[in-house]
Amino acid sequence: MSLDRSFPVQELLFFVAQDLTNSIRAGVRNLVAELAASRKWVIGSPKFVDIAENWGDGVDKVSFETVGGVLEIYSAMPPTALPHDIDLQHLEEVLALIKCVCNFSREQRVAFEFELEGESVGTVVDGEMDNNLREGLLGEWRRYLGVSD
Repeated sequence: MSLDRSFPVQELLFFVAQDLTNSIRAGVRNLVAELAASRKWVIGSPKFVDIAENWGDGVDKVSFETVGGVLEIYSAMPPTALPHDIDLQHLEEVLALIKCVCNFSREQRVAFEFELEGESVGTVVDGEMDNNLREGLLGEWRRYLGVSD
C-alpha cells in the first residue's frame, strides 16, 4: 500500500556529530549507498547529505558541515492518520537504517546525531544508541504500534 505524495512527509536526518575527515565522508557516502540498495523503501531510499554552511562575516565567520543521510517518512502526527501497515513499514525502515549506522559507528568510531524534522531525537556513539533514540523515538513508536523489540 502506498499513499498519495500529497500526504504530509517528515525527514529523518542522521549526520556525523564530530570532526570530519575525507575518510569519514567517503564512508558515510558508501553507507548511504548500501542502505539505499538494501531494500525497497516506502517513499524512497535514503539520500546522501553533504552541506557546507557559513554564518557570519570576517572574524565572526563560523563554518558548519552536515554529512550524513536523510530518509523521508510519512507523518503520523495528528491530524493525519497514517495506516498501521505503512507506519509499521516505516518503523522497520528506520530500525534497519539505525542498525547500519550503529554498525558503522562501532567499526569506524564515528558519532552520529539523529533529527526528525529538525528536532533532535537521539545519538549513536561507539555503536550504541542513547536513551532518547532507543526509548524516546523507537520505544514510543513500538508501543504506539503494539509491537515488541
